[in-house]
Amino acid sequence: MGPRWVQCSARAQGWRLQIGSPDRPLPRVAALAAACAAALAAALAAPAAGEYHGPMALLRSPVLLLCPGLLLGPAACGGKDGASEETAAPTSLAAPWAQGGVQAELLPQVRGQQTRRGIVHLHSAWSHDACDGDPLPDGRPNAPCLQDLRDGLCAANIDVGWLTDHPTHAADQPYLDRMHLDESRDSWLEVDGQKIGARWACGDGRSVLLRPGYEDDLMPAGMMAPLDPDLAVESGLARGQDAQSFAAIAAAGALPLVAHTEGRDLASLVALVADGLAGVELFNLHAAFDPNIRRDDLGLEPLGWVDNLGIFTDPTSGAEPDLLVLTVFGEQTPSVQRWDALQAHGRIIGTLGTDAHQNVMPVELADGERGDSYRRSLRWMSQHLRVPAGADPDDPMVLQQALAQGRFAAVFEVLGTPASWDFRLETGDGSVVEPGDEGAAGVLVVDCPVLATGSPRAEEGPEIQATVFKDGSAWAEGCGEHPTDGPGAYRVRYDILPLHLAPFLGADPAPWMVWMPWIYTQHIAVR
Repeated sequence: MGPRWVQCSARAQGWRLQIGSPDRPLPRVAALAAACAAALAAALAAPAAGEYHGPMALLRSPVLLLCPGLLLGPAACGGKDGASEETAAPTSLAAPWAQGGVQAELLPQVRGQQTRRGIVHLHSAWSHDACDGDPLPDGRPNAPCLQDLRDGLCAANIDVGWLTDHPTHAADQPYLDRMHLDESRDSWLEVDGQKIGARWACGDGRSVLLRPGYEDDLMPAGMMAPLDPDLAVESGLARGQDAQSFAAIAAAGALPLVAHTEGRDLASLVALVADGLAGVELFNLHAAFDPNIRRDDLGLEPLGWVDNLGIFTDPTSGAEPDLLVLTVFGEQTPSVQRWDALQAHGRIIGTLGTDAHQNVMPVELADGERGDSYRRSLRWMSQHLRVPAGADPDDPMVLQQALAQGRFAAVFEVLGTPASWDFRLETGDGSVVEPGDEGAAGVLVVDCPVLATGSPRAEEGPEIQATVFKDGSAWAEGCGEHPTDGPGAYRVRYDILPLHLAPFLGADPAPWMVWMPWIYTQHIAVR
């Protein structure tokens, strides 16, 4: 178990750390503090080089992971002067905090469509950098880490997870082994007798669908077969982004996506569209925290978020640790701009990259759970897939089709589980065009969401606003009807003023009461 109590105070020569408890501090604190200071200075002065998807130079430093008090600075101690303060959060609640979003099957249908919750970009113990860098102790998947993944998917109420493991070590495993099926409790997902995934059992009678895939230069999601029977050939195809890799991905029935859009230029993405690129990430969680990516690709302060971490790690603050992600929250503008620009070259979906590895913060927060637990990461964001009326919402191929066609919204669910949102095009001949499709001129209908019953909230509700974007530029405001004014790619972003989260944000929630992006719909193309 990680340290649960951290005390720190500002000193002229640096930080003083005390980790353990007020009456029983852990030994060698002075040496630990010195090591922390040295590691921080080294990381900031010369960030470690490594492969693109490798560990973050700063946050994944083994030394720094033991030093949350140093990393957080005075904010972690409750005040600018380092003084500790006992505070209590407001308690006027309509619904308490929950480990996961409201179960999707309980959400109201929209025009007969049911909702299911999906995670895209997810790593298991087959990824070389998962599980605190020890994914395969003794050559076998890290059992506690794998159990954390299973428990996290179930607790967060995820319905389908698209595993996207790194080729090292996933491409070295037989295809069926990549799904970590436990024959004592799980079952295979089969289509025409072919195993295409696994149904992981949850303890409450529910289950989570798992579909295999990779993440490297491309991110094929939902493979129905290996890329090649020969593992050596498979490994090369999984690492490529040429026509041969695209062809193998298509033959395997997977959706060819690209992760880390922030690290790609538009021209390179346009070139991939010609080979069959189906989607990109509009937000990536790793990028949101990584100092180097923030600086180099997102144009943000490398460590600008660190000053705001204090209340989420201080057990006396009353703040909900799951809301720690708000410190890095906001639109990743370069990725969104590239996603919009790609619509001129094809219908390209945009996903939220959870990118969970459970390898960043093995430090126990105030709720007794590690900072980067699978459950916590999966709680933060998801895809809300819309299943057509009459279709089986638990059919893996129906869910794969919903993802491929853009029948979903990308939702930052840490801000609340949305219900009843809708975006559609109604044309002059009475037909309805869904997100991900194209149609003739008509009227765009935008229905605003509400917080789902049971979603954590204060008695006071949030404020919600809708912006319609056309070809990447804000074009119309508000829910209701908006006649189209010519060809273009239209989408909606719903923003939220999270007044309902005030009781979960400590004694002073005011700094967090700002407009935040909540839901991104997919595009509707008007011819």
